[in-house]
Amino acid sequence: MSIIKYRPEIDGLRAVAVIPVVLFHLGATWIPGGFVGVDVFFVISGFLITSIILKEQTAGIFTFSGFWMRRIRRILPAMLTMLIGTSVAGYFILFGPSWEGLGEQVFSAIFLYANVEMWQLSGNYWGPAAETAPLLHTWSLSVEEQFYLFYPLLLLILLKLTPKRVFTLILTGSVLSFGLGVYATSHSPNAAFYFLPPRAWELAAGCLLAIFERSRGPAPKGNISRTLASAGLLLTGAGYYLIQGAGGFPGFWALLPVVGTVLVIRFSGGEKCLASRLLSWAPVVHVGKCSYSLYLWHWPVIVMGAALQLKYPEHINNSVVIALIIILSLASYHFIEKPTRRAKNILMPVVLALVVSLGLAGFLTRASYNYNTPRFLPTIWMGEKYNVSPKIIALPASRTLGVNWLSRPESLKDAYQNNGVLDLMNGEKTPRVVFLGSSHGLMWAPVVRNICKELNVSSSFFLADGTNPLIKFPLETKPLGGFNAIERRQFDQNRLEKLRLWEPEVVIISARWERFDIFEFEQFILMLRDFGSMVLFIEQPPVLDITDVSLPLYLSYRFDSIEVPDEILLPQLSDAEREGRKRLRLFSEKYDFCRSVPIADLYEKSSKVVACRQNRILYIDDDHLSLAGSKMAEERISKYVNAALISKKEFIHVSE
Repeated sequence: MSIIKYRPEIDGLRAVAVIPVVLFHLGATWIPGGFVGVDVFFVISGFLITSIILKEQTAGIFTFSGFWMRRIRRILPAMLTMLIGTSVAGYFILFGPSWEGLGEQVFSAIFLYANVEMWQLSGNYWGPAAETAPLLHTWSLSVEEQFYLFYPLLLLILLKLTPKRVFTLILTGSVLSFGLGVYATSHSPNAAFYFLPPRAWELAAGCLLAIFERSRGPAPKGNISRTLASAGLLLTGAGYYLIQGAGGFPGFWALLPVVGTVLVIRFSGGEKCLASRLLSWAPVVHVGKCSYSLYLWHWPVIVMGAALQLKYPEHINNSVVIALIIILSLASYHFIEKPTRRAKNILMPVVLALVVSLGLAGFLTRASYNYNTPRFLPTIWMGEKYNVSPKIIALPASRTLGVNWLSRPESLKDAYQNNGVLDLMNGEKTPRVVFLGSSHGLMWAPVVRNICKELNVSSSFFLADGTNPLIKFPLETKPLGGFNAIERRQFDQNRLEKLRLWEPEVVIISARWERFDIFEFEQFILMLRDFGSMVLFIEQPPVLDITDVSLPLYLSYRFDSIEVPDEILLPQLSDAEREGRKRLRLFSEKYDFCRSVPIADLYEKSSKVVACRQNRILYIDDDHLSLAGSKMAEERISKYVNAALISKKEFIHVSE
């Protein structure tokens, strides 16, 4: 195996890359751009791999089999050990509905498409779904290995066909990749973050540096080199503090760590400058040598630690998590990485570990789970009794287990093109109250129907999961929810016809408001005014930060071995629904025939969400209330409906 001259400052640079990543993932707010340590790794990797290929090619000893055996020794033993350990730990620690996702993540890491898997799973690298993915960090390993699937062959072809233009051609490709990254960051930021084409230029920057040094030799010694090396370290460090994930990355911001790393590698070699001394300091170098193992283990331990902290807060804290990261990283480096890098008979152990990893992944994707939901009072969902969708959308078990899911009457499958769920009273021929909504209206339906019965008024419910309760003109013909294109148009046409015919006194509308801009449907709302209707918008309750799973299952998992408190508070997902409520109120204040019913405060306490009270679970999942949860707002909704029915004057002045 060929060996290039060892440079301790490059190992030190690895430490500069990995430590900010770990700190960022541990929640250190003072280093908001810590995640760009991955970009530093990309440049280092491109430089070292290209340097080795060029040296072996010059000596006439390069082979693809030798190249890939080095990659196998370098990458697979430690990674497969981590995958096996994470799979086993995940089965015993993680919430059951997470097992399938973990198994799929293992598959994606092994077959080098983890970046695509994480893009599909979490979308936003900084989002809540990403925070609970134990193998999120393997996206960067897949990007790197995808690059090396084609790069060595491309480099050798260029060296053979046009050796004098290798640098220029790779530079051209790098510029195109950078331009694509800038464009994609503005138009498709998640894809720009995870995919190889917008990231390839970062690896290529290191490749270009190695090609440049092959023809020009090492940087000349002197004050200029020392200054540029220090400047490079400062640029890299500045990236950790100036870059914000929410601001769009990679884009132009990626130039900071990439250019900084190139300057450090180019000008710190052999120089007794401040940058070289810092990076060559023995403790920093040792961290750099362990950086791969540290990168592999830190994130799964953080995710598992967070899961354990939820269940055993008195025993698990950040100190325990950090200690475990250090122990596993050192063990991985000294007992896995070092012995296997030069081991001759490595294929059989790797194949065995690969088979075990794949077997565990397959098991996780099919494993069943069971939690003691009877510890809580029955959690009831009555929404299907009002669902007029022609086709019921099948939901995964992770969302329905533990919920008493009342089935839909067969008679409702054609209700979308008739009168909806019609409840006439007192000999009335038309409803005075009409309720429009998606699944976020279905959760309110039993409460609204009870309110109408108590007020002795007829009602009709046009509610269907997966749809938009509002109508846009011209009528849209795309499939939506359980509707095909034709059925959706029939549904909208029928709703308009019935509203025009009935001229209801009150129209109630409910949705998850942050998912669309209500001002885009102003024409429809004004049409309701022309029909003489008062319009009530029911706010969306706070969304729980538990992902889209059954809350009864989740709480049973959380409290399977400890006493259930009288009140369970969970974190909110984000401020997204706050923005939706804000837009809703602004729109309602614009027209005197509209009112927004404020209900979010009923479910909030101490900046968190009341998920369970006195053993009654208030949600069925992250964003839909159970029957018990919706009843908490019945009195307030009734107040607004009653005011709207009495007179316009009462409606205008109804308030809290």
